[in-house]
Amino acid sequence: MKKCPKCGKENIDEARFCTWCRAELPVILEKKKNNLGRIIAIVILIAAICACLVGVFMLFKDKNSGNDQGEAIAQKEENKQVDKDISAEKKSSDVYVAPFMNNEGKWGYINTDGDVVIECKYDSAFEFDRDGYAVVGMQTDSDASEYYTIYGLINTKGEEIIPLDYSYINSSIGSTCDNYGYRTITRLPYPFDYEEQYSGVMDKNGNIMMSPEYSNISNIGDSGYYVACEAETGMYGIIDENYEWICESEYSGIYKVWNGSTDNLVKVNEEYLLIAVYDFQEGHGAEIINEYGGTIVPMEYYDINAQCGMNRLIVENSEGYYGAIDLNGNLEIACQYDELGDFSYDEETYAMKDGAVFAVDIYGNERFLTNADDCWQIDSNLYEVGINENWSVIDSNGEYLFSETYDNHEVNEKYIAGSNEENKNGILMLKSGEVVSTEYQKYMLSYKVPDIVKIYDGANYGMLGSNGELIVSCSYDSCEISEDGVYITADRQRDEYGNYTECTLFDSNGNEIRTFDTGIYNVGTFQKILNAA
Repeated sequence: MKKCPKCGKENIDEARFCTWCRAELPVILEKKKNNLGRIIAIVILIAAICACLVGVFMLFKDKNSGNDQGEAIAQKEENKQVDKDISAEKKSSDVYVAPFMNNEGKWGYINTDGDVVIECKYDSAFEFDRDGYAVVGMQTDSDASEYYTIYGLINTKGEEIIPLDYSYINSSIGSTCDNYGYRTITRLPYPFDYEEQYSGVMDKNGNIMMSPEYSNISNIGDSGYYVACEAETGMYGIIDENYEWICESEYSGIYKVWNGSTDNLVKVNEEYLLIAVYDFQEGHGAEIINEYGGTIVPMEYYDINAQCGMNRLIVENSEGYYGAIDLNGNLEIACQYDELGDFSYDEETYAMKDGAVFAVDIYGNERFLTNADDCWQIDSNLYEVGINENWSVIDSNGEYLFSETYDNHEVNEKYIAGSNEENKNGILMLKSGEVVSTEYQKYMLSYKVPDIVKIYDGANYGMLGSNGELIVSCSYDSCEISEDGVYITADRQRDEYGNYTECTLFDSNGNEIRTFDTGIYNVGTFQKILNAA
C-alpha cells in the first residue's frame, strides 16, 4: 500500500490516483543494486564447472555405451507414468471455492473438501469471478441508526485489495463488468445521503475513475475516455483520464453502442460509437457521435437504440414508427413498424405492424408470419408471440412449436423450454423437435452449461442430466451448477431465520460427493478460481 501525499490515506500500490482525494500518487520504483562484478565471477565459476563435467563425460562415455537397452526402455515407461501422474495431479489441483455462512452469521469461503480457505468475517460474500476476485461486504451503522452494507474486493488469498468503502461493486461471476476488464463501483458519502451517491469504474489493476463531481462515470471500452454525468447539472459529456472534458456536458444522456452478439462496443474507423440524446422542453432527439464527441450521424431521429446487430441500429421517428439505419446513418429499413427487433441474432428479425408479425431482413424485405398482440425474438429463427397474454413459440416460417401455451420460454444451444408460474407442467424439448420432459412446472436453462437443466416441481428444485434423466432429486430449496459445469450445489432445510442448514455437493453426473458439516450454511455456487492461495 502507498500513502497519498495530499490526504494521507492508503491506496493499493498499482493505483495512479488517490481513491479518496484524486491527487496523483507517486510511482514506486524498485531499486536494483549494481552487482556486475559478482555476476562476472559467477559466470566464470559456472564455465569452469561445465568444462570439468564435459571431461568426465568423455572419459566414461565408452564404458556406458554397452548398458542394457532394457533399462532404457524401462526408464522410458517410467517417465511416461510420471507424466501421467503429473497430469492427473495438475487436473486435481484445480481449486473451486464457494461462499458460505457459519453458525455465527459471518461469511467466508470453503473448498470442495469443506475446508475453510478464507475465514468467516464478512456480513456478505459473493462468488469469485473468472479473474480471481470476489466482492465482500460489512455492515456499518450510520448516524441515522440504520445498518448499511459497504463493499470491498478480495483476492483468492483473502487479501482486501480494495477497501470496504463502497456502496456497490459489480460482482458478476462470468466477468468483471465488461469485456474490457472494468467493473462498476458506487460510493455513498457519509453520513449516508442517497441523493449524493456517485458511481465510477475500476479496471483490473485497481485503478479507479470516480469523483463526487460526477454522479456517474463509465468507460468507453479501452479508449481511455469516459462518459461522465456532471453532478451539478445532470448533463452528460466525455472526459479523459485526468477528468478533463473533451466533449462538454451538453447532452441529457450518452449511451454506448453494444454489439448484441459479442457484448463488445461497436467501432467505426477504429472509433467507438455513442448515442447522444437531447431531451428538453423544445423536444427530444438523438444523434451518433464518436469517442471524442464528433458527430457521425446528425440528430435526425427521435431516438436510436444502442443495441447493434448486423451493423444495423433501430431508429424511431417523431411519429413513433421504427426503422433501421446502418452505422453511417443510411436508412436501410423505412420507419413504418410499430415494433422492430434489433438483429442481435441474425440477418433476420421480427417486425410488427397493425397486429401482424413479419420476418424482416437487414435490407427491409419482409414476409408475414402470424397475427399476435406481442412478439419477442428468442433465437436466430425462433420468436415468442403473445395472444391475449398467452405465449407461444413460432419458427421463421410461422409454424407453432407447441400445442399448448406457456407463461415464459427459454432457449439455449440444445433445448427449448416452456415453463409456467402456476400449478401446470411445462415442457422441455430438443431443438430438433423431440420432447424430452413434461413432468415439471419449470425448466430453467443454462447458457454456459446447456446439457444440464434446472427443474422446479412447484415446491423444490433439482437437476436433469445430458439425456434428460434426473441426476439430482427435486427435493432441494436451492440447486445451482458451477459456471464450467463441474459441480452442483444443493441446499435445503431452512431454519427459522431462512438459512439453509443442509448443503450437499454433487458432480455433474449427480453423484453425491459430500454433505457439508453442521455449521456450514448457505453454501453458494462453487467456481474455479485463478491464483488460488
